[in-house]
Amino acid sequence: MPIHGIHDRAPIVITGDAVNRFWEKVVKGDGDNCWNWTAAKRSIGYGCLKVARRLISAHRFSYVLHFGDVPDGLLVLHRCDNRACVRPDHLFAGTPKQNVNDMDAKGRCERVHGENHPHAKLTEAKVAEIVFLRKMGMTFQRIADSVGVAKRTVENVLSGQRWKRVTDRLAAEAK
Repeated sequence: MPIHGIHDRAPIVITGDAVNRFWEKVVKGDGDNCWNWTAAKRSIGYGCLKVARRLISAHRFSYVLHFGDVPDGLLVLHRCDNRACVRPDHLFAGTPKQNVNDMDAKGRCERVHGENHPHAKLTEAKVAEIVFLRKMGMTFQRIADSVGVAKRTVENVLSGQRWKRVTDRLAAEAK
């Protein structure tokens, strides 16, 4: 009887053939060391295999093989931080928030803020200009037109919802 797991809302069906192909591509480390996936990997280092014409993450396949379904809304995470590892006792189910917290705790999550963010519409200089123009009494819409952003962006900056590090620093420097 096949075992099912959930990935991208579609079940992972584990058949005898899939299990055999899985184990052919695993090198078991000694002792408590990782069991590394040696076949295809995604560009970010996670192993993958094709099952029923779908590309499945190897670590997720291993989890379903050893523990059964991944509970709804959970991810399969690595205790060892080795993306190629498929060893079941190195894997655990966790929420996306647990995944981010785990990455932060282990220093693997580099958060990009401010003008270094690829989607940034502002620079620190423009944020300083927004704060200055507001102090001069200019309306949000006129500031937005002057700086070249949406009125909502100006509101977010001035309310501290965006660019808070910069606006807090500017406020401290003004004292």
